[in-house]
Amino acid sequence: MEPTNLQVFVAEVKGTGESEYMGVYKQVPLRLRADIFAEVEAFQEMMAKTQKVSRNKVINDLLRIAIDEVKNSLDEASMADFNMHASHYYNDFTGSGDLADDEVSK
Repeated sequence: MEPTNLQVFVAEVKGTGESEYMGVYKQVPLRLRADIFAEVEAFQEMMAKTQKVSRNKVINDLLRIAIDEVKNSLDEASMADFNMHASHYYNDFTGSGDLADDEVSK
């Protein structure tokens, strides 16, 4: 059985596992509360003992885990609605062939 994203992340924090992500990224401005920033930095520092890891990877991993957990709690209708919205944004971003970070004014 495949480990969950949470299990992989915990293994990375403990220094017993590694992972990497290959794919498309979208640059977005982000502000973190001070307590969340401190915790993200702590995870990054712990993981950096055994592998090269960026703050962005930690934030992406934590968001993936949180999104997975919320999706697992949605009913079928809410999940269908979520998938419709998520696929719209993903296709809008990746379907254009232009993966620049700049948003075009409409």
